[in-house]
Amino acid sequence: MRLLFCVALVVIAVAFADAQDFSDKRRDFETGKSDFMGKREEINLNSEVLCGVCTELMLYAKAYAHQSQSELEHTLDGLCKSLFEKHETEELMCETIVKEEMPTIIKYIDTELSPDGICRILDLCA
Repeated sequence: MRLLFCVALVVIAVAFADAQDFSDKRRDFETGKSDFMGKREEINLNSEVLCGVCTELMLYAKAYAHQSQSELEHTLDGLCKSLFEKHETEELMCETIVKEEMPTIIKYIDTELSPDGICRILDLCA
C-alpha cells in the first residue's frame, strides 16, 4: 500500500511540474517573450528591408537599362555603396542582389514590370 501511495505522489508531482512548465511557456508566448517570437519579428523586419533595398535598386536599374551587363553591374554596385553608405546591412543586401541576380535583373529591367514586380520575381518581396 505504501508503494502504491509513493508512486501516486510521484505521478502527481511530475504532472504538476509539467503543467507549471507549460503555463510558463504559454505566458511567455502570449507576452512575446519567447525566442521564436523575436526571431519571427526579426525575419519580417529583414524581409521588409530586403524588399525596400531591392525595389530601390530596381528603380535605378530600369533607369540604366541601356547599359551593357558589365556596365550596369558596375553602376549598380557603386549605387549600393552611395545609397546605403551609412547602413552596412542594407549595403551588403544591395551588393548581394547585384552579384547574385544580375542575369535575372537584365532579363526584366527593360520590360513593363515595375521595380516591385521584378523584386517579386526575384522572391525578395512578398
